[in-house]
Amino acid sequence: VGAEPLLTALAAAASPRLEDFQPPELTCTAWAFARQLFRNEPLMAAISSAAMTNLTQYLPQNLAITAWSFAMLLCKDEPLMDAIAGAALARMQQYQAQELSNTVWAFARFMI
Repeated sequence: VGAEPLLTALAAAASPRLEDFQPPELTCTAWAFARQLFRNEPLMAAISSAAMTNLTQYLPQNLAITAWSFAMLLCKDEPLMDAIAGAALARMQQYQAQELSNTVWAFARFMI
């Protein structure tokens, strides 16, 4: 059995609960699906919606990985990327090299 049935079931189970996820949990969920190159539009839309409500709580690592995950899956969510850009600008002094490079890569992949 391949991973697709499991990933589909996990996406369906997670989507209605994402509003209760904290930033690290949302980030990890987006990252895990991106690492599998498993693009599930309803899940990514739900992650975006949940993230948009609390980006002020995101650490630079959360912002960078969220941007990277959406870019990896080519889920161009302009409102989310705009919000990530604004949050990143506000925290730029806190960014480490890996966070900077992941963020640059994500925005370059979308040609933003």
